[in-house]
Amino acid sequence: MKLLLVNTVATGGSIPAYMRTIAREALRRGYDVTMAYGRGLPMPGVRNIRIGNALDHAAHGIATRLFDRHGLASRASTRRFTAEAERLQPDIIHLHNIHGYYLHYPTLFAWLKKYGRPVLWSMHDCWAFTGHCAFFNSREGSCLRWHTGCGECPQLRQYPASLGADRSAVNLKDKNLTFNQIPPLLRILPVSDWLSERLADSCLAGIARTTVKIDLDTDIFRPSGTPRTPRVLGVANVWDARKGLDFFARLRQELPDSVEIRLAGRIPGKVPKGIKSLGNIADLRELAREYSEATVTVSASYAENYPQTIREALACGCAVSARDTGGTLEGLIGTGLPVWSGTDDDSLVKAVKSALAAPAHNRRECASRFAGTPNLDILFGLYTELSIRNC
Repeated sequence: MKLLLVNTVATGGSIPAYMRTIAREALRRGYDVTMAYGRGLPMPGVRNIRIGNALDHAAHGIATRLFDRHGLASRASTRRFTAEAERLQPDIIHLHNIHGYYLHYPTLFAWLKKYGRPVLWSMHDCWAFTGHCAFFNSREGSCLRWHTGCGECPQLRQYPASLGADRSAVNLKDKNLTFNQIPPLLRILPVSDWLSERLADSCLAGIARTTVKIDLDTDIFRPSGTPRTPRVLGVANVWDARKGLDFFARLRQELPDSVEIRLAGRIPGKVPKGIKSLGNIADLRELAREYSEATVTVSASYAENYPQTIREALACGCAVSARDTGGTLEGLIGTGLPVWSGTDDDSLVKAVKSALAAPAHNRRECASRFAGTPNLDILFGLYTELSIRNC
């Protein structure tokens, strides 16, 4: 069976790591795997197709910044990609993020409709059913304009940021028309129950969906050390406003100097005083060591779907304190895991202090909760079901 995976990037953490897990299991099962991506390095061990180039991605960025046309540039490079995909004749097409300055989604979906093979779409955020944003929650609260058609977007300056036009109302209509044109070929795979519930209230409610959460690679994310001193860890790809960098600055003021605070990921601008920046950690085993040697990993993000960072931390035996937003704490509360939560900055500070003061827990027992790949088995069951149905 031929499998085509599509995502903004092919290497790195989080979603690319999940895709590498899928590709590795597919190869083990005898699949022919192709990875299509926009930026960065190719995925090792499989056939790769790069969609567009740096110039095209820059032009797409300009179209987004000036005209709020994210996903509506890169037409020529998308046509070249679909022509190459046609030659490969994949049996299953598995989309992940199709936003990210590299695809013209109307061209992609026109080809998917014509090609006529099963399409699975793992959704990791809310971009597909809003007129602009990837996450409709923010520090200021929740925007529910996607329920009523968008327009006058309050998050226009957030990813994918527009500095000029507001096309959010038109964008939502375009997405509704485009993404609803290929049922019954399409099945959406939200990676959390929370996102599935949001989809049920969106313009994509009529498309079949199955929640398929992400299994962690516990060969990598497992206990590989223990805390030597009290340590707080925060992990993000980029520490933008959504991720709550300002909270860590406050946390530094609230905690004694004996508690170290370390942040992994790119920090635009100045690193808050008293906090150690680790930069981007490309080696996932190094990241696993950071989790293993931390006392508590903190997620202060104002908007999330089903973040892997706190589950990676737990799989490494580390306690977690997290802001209760979106699907962040889904499946974690009430399970006996070392998890403390807060809804605002004050309660999250208390949650972090509680985690630091808690008696030591059995880190290996905590990690053992994440062994196995039940969700990966569900995914490959869908691959088989849809390919047989298409025969």
